[in-house]
Amino acid sequence: MEAYTGFAYVYDEYMDNIPYEEWEKYLYGLLKENNIGTDCTIADLGCGTGTVTRMLDKEGYDILGIDLSEDMLSIASEKTYEAEQQIIYSCQDMRDFTLPYTVDAFVSIGDSMNYITNNDDLCDVFKCVKTDLKMVECSYLTLRQCIFQGYTCR
Repeated sequence: MEAYTGFAYVYDEYMDNIPYEEWEKYLYGLLKENNIGTDCTIADLGCGTGTVTRMLDKEGYDILGIDLSEDMLSIASEKTYEAEQQIIYSCQDMRDFTLPYTVDAFVSIGDSMNYITNNDDLCDVFKCVKTDLKMVECSYLTLRQCIFQGYTCR
C-alpha cells in the first residue's frame, strides 16, 4: 500500500495518543465473552506495526498478522523480534488472503476497515474470513464511521 510507504516509520509516533491498553482490555473481554480463550488462534487483519497483535500474543493467543504494507510489516517484525515474541506476519490484501491454517477468530482494530469502501470489497473480506474461520457461529462487527444497511453478498 503506497500510502504507508515512508509513513510506516512514523506511524507509531503519530498514534501515540491511542489508548491501546484500553482497547486490549475491551478486546480481551470480548474474546472471552465469545469463548475465544487463550488456547485459540486469531488473525489480525490490517495489523499495521503489530501493536495489538503483540498485545494479544502476550495474553497467550496464537496470533498472526496480515497487512498490505510491507513497510508496516517490517516494523511489526522488528518490534516482535525485539520483544522476543514469535508471530507470523503476512503481506496480503484483506480482500483476498489465505492463511496457513484456520483460525478461531479475526480482529481488525483501528482504521483498517476504513479502506474497504464499497459493498463488493466488504463481501470479499467476509468471504476470506469465512473460508479461514474454524466455526462461523458468532459475528461481532463494529464499524465506527458507517452503518451498512441492506448489505448483501453475492
